[in-house]
Amino acid sequence: MFNAVIIFIGQNEALKQPSVQSSTHINQGDDLGLASNAADGNTNSVFSSKTCSHTHDSLDLSPNWNVTFGQSHAINRIVLYNRFDNTGKL
Repeated sequence: MFNAVIIFIGQNEALKQPSVQSSTHINQGDDLGLASNAADGNTNSVFSSKTCSHTHDSLDLSPNWNVTFGQSHAINRIVLYNRFDNTGKL
């Protein structure tokens, strides 16, 4: 049996900060992959739950996501949560 415990003391500097991405995936007229979803603190990784950010696959030749901090920060750790329902998308 394998158990893992990760302890991290710090804060999410990107939480609720303004974010933008180069495009947004739209499914049947519904904006599912908004840039703000990536910095809202919700780590639910099921895309249909409208909790993930997602650029448009076929139209975006240089997909990117950006967050704006209110001031300068020293960043020593970045945590990314990939989609649970399509792990090849990261």
